[in-house]
Amino acid sequence: MRRKLTLRHPLILQLISQTLPRLRRRGQRVGCLEWAGYCKPGGYPIVQFALKRYRLPDLVWILRHPDPMPFNHVVSHTCGNRKCIERTHLVLRPAWEVARERMRRRPVGQKGFVGLRGEANRRAVLTNEQVLYMRRRCEEGASIRQMSKELGIAYSHAWYIVKRQHWTCI
Repeated sequence: MRRKLTLRHPLILQLISQTLPRLRRRGQRVGCLEWAGYCKPGGYPIVQFALKRYRLPDLVWILRHPDPMPFNHVVSHTCGNRKCIERTHLVLRPAWEVARERMRRRPVGQKGFVGLRGEANRRAVLTNEQVLYMRRRCEEGASIRQMSKELGIAYSHAWYIVKRQHWTCI
């Protein structure tokens, strides 16, 4: 059974004292109170205490509303700024509604990954020139397996690139 964090939790004062110094004041969006501490890769602020990690917007919501959060509901932002913890910008919404909104924000025709494509993605191993080189060499009759070894990538990834299923942006 999970233990719910409530306003009566003994470590709430410790949390407040931890979070106040980490708020960004200069250069922030108008009306937003941005978190300057640790954030998850998705951009949501995280704070750890009592050997457990919590999303900061959830904790702000709990401090404002002492009753427990309904099942399958999440705290979302009206301002769209994930780092914002201004209590007036936080609303409690069903999880399915938040997921539907994310799908609507996806570019038209895009199915899976939503983010930067090609070289702009910080996790990209190849460059645009290498991808074009692979495709050109394959048309000339070169082996996909040999090219994958040259570039240090998996054979399956090289095959998807040559067949234009990966790196479709170029």
